Amino acid sequence: MRFLSVVFLLLSAPVLAETVVFEPGLGDGRESFQAIADRLSVPVFLNQRPRRMPTDNDGLRTGNETADYLYSQLQAAGAKPPYYLVAHSIGSMTALSFAAAHPNETGGILLVDGRMPNFKQRCELDGARPCKIPSAMMMLMGRAQKAEIRGFDATNWPDPRTLGTIPLWMLISNQNPMGVSANYRDAWQNAAVEFSAPYAQTRLTFVEADHYIHHARPELVLGQIQELMATQ
Repeated sequence: MRFLSVVFLLLSAPVLAETVVFEPGLGDGRESFQAIADRLSVPVFLNQRPRRMPTDNDGLRTGNETADYLYSQLQAAGAKPPYYLVAHSIGSMTALSFAAAHPNETGGILLVDGRMPNFKQRCELDGARPCKIPSAMMMLMGRAQKAEIRGFDATNWPDPRTLGTIPLWMLISNQNPMGVSANYRDAWQNAAVEFSAPYAQTRLTFVEADHYIHHARPELVLGQIQELMATQ
């Protein structure tokens, strides 16, 4: 197979007009999706958001900014559309912002237990906790991670109509993380259901696995990617 990334591009392989793009979660890198990427027979791009971006000066790193960065890296690597975006957790803000900015180049979106923009509101309405990242945990994070968390709420999330008929599929964990209220996972799932409702083509799958579904159930994620690509 052929890898497309900022650091590894095999120019000798034939050019295929489609790319699976992997967007990791908070603090993760290319290795998060490596095992799944290795098993795909199409070009893949394993993204890794840098520690520092030119737009970080305001202390925010929005999905719109990370989407612009991702697009620039895809162009530099010669990755060909349509792009099938596979994003974990907070990577959802990059994937959805990217699709809104480049709808004609986006073939589909698969969110792997993605964090939704309405989660905080849904969490508070449901009386779950914590509804935001605890300050003590924030203190242990690096600058980029803090900027992404702050930028999440500042992201200009796309209107469902801007995505047209782009498929939006979600894999959603059924397991509650440690240290949260008993109804935390219910709030997370409810937010996903509400957010996805207006989209033209959605499919939600609830999975018996923890937040890192792609580590616990790689076969499932691989199958979803292949099926998503086959729909186009």
